[in-house]
Amino acid sequence: MLENRHFLDTIPIFNEDDENIYTYIPPNDSNEKSRIDYIWASLPILGQSLNSTVIENDHFTTDHNTVTLSLDTQLFIGKTLPKINKSKKKITRTCLLV
Repeated sequence: MLENRHFLDTIPIFNEDDENIYTYIPPNDSNEKSRIDYIWASLPILGQSLNSTVIENDHFTTDHNTVTLSLDTQLFIGKTLPKINKSKKKITRTCLLV
């Protein structure tokens, strides 16, 4: 349905080996890994995209990995990121569960 509206799954576009990329990692080996998490983007957004990948989630415990889409901010919003943000190696945040 999304493809009929010209939205495309970003992972196969940026990754040649997309069949071996999984977002769901089952807690036991009896279940199969799968990719059930997606980012769907329109063609204009894809034209402004730099990368899409799946990364492990370090912020909280989950059986899902995180799907990412990196956008070129110059093309997307007309501004580049400040130099200080580009030099940061790791941005961390704290999640509090209440």
